[in-house]
Amino acid sequence: MVVAFIPAQLPHFEWNYVKNSMQLYNTELGNPDEIKLEYIQWKEFCSGLEKPPTTPLEAHDIIPERMGDIKNLLIIFCTVLITTCSVARAFSALRILKNYLRNRMDDERLPGLALMYIYLEMK
Repeated sequence: MVVAFIPAQLPHFEWNYVKNSMQLYNTELGNPDEIKLEYIQWKEFCSGLEKPPTTPLEAHDIIPERMGDIKNLLIIFCTVLITTCSVARAFSALRILKNYLRNRMDDERLPGLALMYIYLEMK
């Protein structure tokens, strides 16, 4: 479903493909009819771009504020781990960071430490 919202791929998808996948996120989003209208507007907006973005993060940077539900979906897609490799890496990092001795670590500190451990090469 992520691909259906990326401007470079929009011409290849129709609302029916997106509608079936929307049921997964229906609690975080608004009315399905409004989302359909936003999707159609997003598709028209992207058809006029000279060089459409190819990633959800690039698409998030150009989306108009009036398309709030599409923007929320792009945020979800930018934060969801897609590959099993990254998921396995995250669980392994949590197992190392939150062992028996550090079991009382609060929820505010743990995600930061996990990200620092997983992405050692980044500053």
